[in-house]
Amino acid sequence: MVLSMFLKLEDRHCLVVGAGEIGGIKIRRLLVARAKVRVIAPWATPTVTAWALAGLLDWEARTFKLTI
Repeated sequence: MVLSMFLKLEDRHCLVVGAGEIGGIKIRRLLVARAKVRVIAPWATPTVTAWALAGLLDWEARTFKLTI
């Protein structure tokens, strides 16, 4: 199933859990949309790591834990 949505993400805070190949695709799209991106992942691809070092996103190198 595919769900298409159109959202204005510029200057919006967005969270991505995971920074592997699929997470990287999502992160790239959010960066193109000029979103403020926070990534939570214990490891990241070299591309995502470079974006974090360049200050394009905030990366928390840890596992994600949902607390309610």
